[in-house]
Amino acid sequence: MMKLCSWFLVLLNAALLAYWHGDLESIWPSGHEPQRLQTQLAPDRLRLLPVAVSSGTTPNVAAVPADAVPVTPNAPVTVVPTAAPPPATACAEWGDFSDAEASRFEAQVGTLGISVKPTRRALTDATSFMVYIPPLADKESADRKSGELRRLDVKDFYVIQNPGDLHYAISLGIFKTRAAAEQHLAELVRKGVRSARVGGRGSGGDKFALQWNDLTQADLAQLSKLAQGFARVERRECAGAVR
Repeated sequence: MMKLCSWFLVLLNAALLAYWHGDLESIWPSGHEPQRLQTQLAPDRLRLLPVAVSSGTTPNVAAVPADAVPVTPNAPVTVVPTAAPPPATACAEWGDFSDAEASRFEAQVGTLGISVKPTRRALTDATSFMVYIPPLADKESADRKSGELRRLDVKDFYVIQNPGDLHYAISLGIFKTRAAAEQHLAELVRKGVRSARVGGRGSGGDKFALQWNDLTQADLAQLSKLAQGFARVERRECAGAVR
């Protein structure tokens, strides 16, 4: 009988030992689940953090890696600057120019590096109209241009010798109406004359305004400074219709 009791105690101890080691989990679950600890990655790096909850509820506990970087609620936000708005543009018009003054002003504007090209607007108060080639640099240039006209079979012209805005210009005919002058100009173009134009005569002759659209403020400042060198020329309101 004593021998039987001894064997019973040995078996009981072996069963308890197997139970505590988890060897009997499939038969008699203990609730400890030791196999989960064996399958966890770096369990020694886990720490418990409380999760903020509203009052009246039981807080949960979350397990996070000990070296995890905490998220700061008030961390600064990087703001990406937006592109700067384009510079403001403007429309500007200057007048009143004589034809020669307008040509000289346009030539000087060409040295300023302004990309916007002007539009010339005629302000006509003329009593007659002349077809002419604008003033040449000197008498020699006027003589060379006269020779070119003769080679193109243009016979009715003369070089204006009087000092003034049309000094060394070449007159190609005077007409009572602009339409007649434009028709004669078209005939000269067909012969090969490329530099002639129509201008008014009498009552001060044709006057012109020069207009620029989409100017930057820097361009506007340059034009204003340049216009100061022209007598009787001032900035005007931009016309609605430009031709």
